[in-house]
Order: sequence, then structure tokens, then C-alpha cells
Amino acid sequence: DLEQDMFISEGILDVLDHSAPEPLFGAKIGIDSTRRLPGEKERRRFSAILEVPGWEKIRQALRDISSALSTFHVPDLSVHNRPLLISIRKDGSLSGRSLAEPLLDHPGLQAFSILLLYDEGIDLRDASMISWKVFNNVDPRRDIIRKGGRIVIDATKKGPEDGHHREWPDDIVMDPVIVKRVASRAAELGIEAFI
Repeated sequence: DLEQDMFISEGILDVLDHSAPEPLFGAKIGIDSTRRLPGEKERRRFSAILEVPGWEKIRQALRDISSALSTFHVPDLSVHNRPLLISIRKDGSLSGRSLAEPLLDHPGLQAFSILLLYDEGIDLRDASMISWKVFNNVDPRRDIIRKGGRIVIDATKKGPEDGHHREWPDDIVMDPVIVKRVASRAAELGIEAFI
């Protein structure tokens, strides 16, 4: 239940955190993923799980909202809270927050209860990368917008248009030679499945 089971608080953050608006202090998220005990309020259930609209209908809904919404991916998951991953082309004038309400209100996107925004160029099919971005590029208070049991999570790089005035670090990209050496050494050790 995206309303009752998600808690946002504030507190001290790690010195390496870059997503909070202020250094060393910001929002944290807690998610209750336990089963309900006797006497606890039941989780809300959707009365009907809407069928995923066709690709063209999703594409048109995104175009209706903003030409900055460039690509999308619907993960093939059997879940109550269906996600829609969306790439956004940010030019310094558009924030993810400004798109949240139009995304949540558009009738063509009602089948999705979790809408995640990523920078253009992120491979939306790379589970490792999209997880990394959502866990590292989000300040829960600023970047999670809830409405009517649904949410938008802005996992994009932040700038002044987002109310973020701290330096945002560049992504670390491994040299292909190093990647190849690590893969080769892992194969020698029989641990390639773990990298």
C-alpha cells in the first residue's frame, strides 16, 4: 500500500550522499513490507487491476504530457503496484516534480501505480542501473510525489530547477580494459556469476 506502508522522515545522512538538498541532513524512507498481524489495519487492495495499455497509447499519453518524456519501459512483472519507467530529457528548465501531477492524472497511465523518471540515456531494461539510480538519486521528501495511492519517483540528476543547489557528481564509468580484466579474473576464480 503506497499510502500506508511508506514512511518519510528526516535525519543525518552519510557524508557521501549527494541527493539531499543540504549536506549531511535530509530525508529517509522506510517501507513496511511485512505481512499484517492480527489487529492491524488491512492493506488497501485495488478493486481491479487495469490492463496495461498498448505501447502506442502509452507513448501518446507521454507526448500529451511533455515532449521531454522520450522513451519508456514496462517491466514484465506480476505485481499489484505496476511500474512504468520513463526517460526524461532535462535541459535545465524542467523538473521531475513539475511532471508528477500530469503523469498521475493522465487517464492513459492509470494502469501504473509507480512511475519512475530517469535521465535520458539510462538503459531502462538494465535492472542494476535503474536500481542504482533510484536508490542513489532520490531525496524521498523532494523526489517522491504521492497522490491517490500512486507515486512518481524522480531518479534523475538534480539541478537548480529541482531546488538542488549542491554539486551533482558525474557517473563513474569503468575503463573497458579494467572491466575485461575483472571479468577474466572472476572466471579464473569461478565467481563470474557474482559480478
